[in-house]
Amino acid sequence: MSQVALVTGAASGLGKAIATHLLAQGYRVALTDVDEARAQQTAESLDDGQGNVLALGLDIRQPQDFARALELTQARFGELHVLVNNAALTLATPVMEISVEEFDRVIATNLRGTFVGCQTMGATSQARAMAESSTWPHWPGRTAARLRGRTMLHRRAAF
Repeated sequence: MSQVALVTGAASGLGKAIATHLLAQGYRVALTDVDEARAQQTAESLDDGQGNVLALGLDIRQPQDFARALELTQARFGELHVLVNNAALTLATPVMEISVEEFDRVIATNLRGTFVGCQTMGATSQARAMAESSTWPHWPGRTAARLRGRTMLHRRAAF
């Protein structure tokens, strides 16, 4: 049986590339994004007809959204093995011009969202995976030593 991964921010960019790589490695992948329609389009473009792709809407800032995504992923594929917390928000606004509301939105997405994902993953008794932050620069299978200071939470160490 192949392993199961959930990738946040998977509708485009790095998240799509990670999902593509995981599928090529034989994973069954839940592609999630705050824009569910774009996640669905990406899933359709990556679907090989084997039923290894699931598209879900997910606002990573909301614990109930993460719990729902985890539940739907497990219902479709079984036990979740890998969570890639890739979703992030970047603003090009100069620091002296950014509003407090915009700053709060970035912090809620980039910090709280990653925390919520790790916490949701760790709370399930079936979780056996790495929960990676959006700074994860390598593909699955790399050891902690090879991440050289990047933010990483490993289930055995963190949960």
